[in-house]
Amino acid sequence: MRTIAAAIGALMILVGPVSAAAPASGFPGASPEPPPDFIVYYFHNHLRCQTCLSMESMAAETVDYDFLDAVEQGLLAMRTVDVQDEGNEHFVAEFGLDGPTLILVEQDPGGRVLRWEDLDRIWELADKPVAFRAYVRENLHRFMDGGNRKKKP
Repeated sequence: MRTIAAAIGALMILVGPVSAAAPASGFPGASPEPPPDFIVYYFHNHLRCQTCLSMESMAAETVDYDFLDAVEQGLLAMRTVDVQDEGNEHFVAEFGLDGPTLILVEQDPGGRVLRWEDLDRIWELADKPVAFRAYVRENLHRFMDGGNRKKKP
């Protein structure tokens, strides 16, 4: 255990302190990276059942596997949000959340939501992994290609 602590201490001396305020690039004075154009949000509560964990995992795997180029280019990100954590209450009102939900969001460079869509069939497909992933994949492709161009309600 002391060996691990000593190694971590040595690494911190070599690397220096890490600041939460540091730009995303990690270089002082560098411009922060712009926010992604699209976000797949998986919203949940503190207490989570196996189905909720499974839906989150299937959504994340779909984004990571089928949209790897968009993720690597910074165009798409997946975010998991506990709506019961302090500061996240606004999501409930903004997206009309009433339980674990998968929401697709398009935002402008300033992070303002331009439009969003609730993938409301995730519970229906939760026990059908192939259908669940296809549903997420097809809807995310359509959404990112500009389908359902309605502004947020």
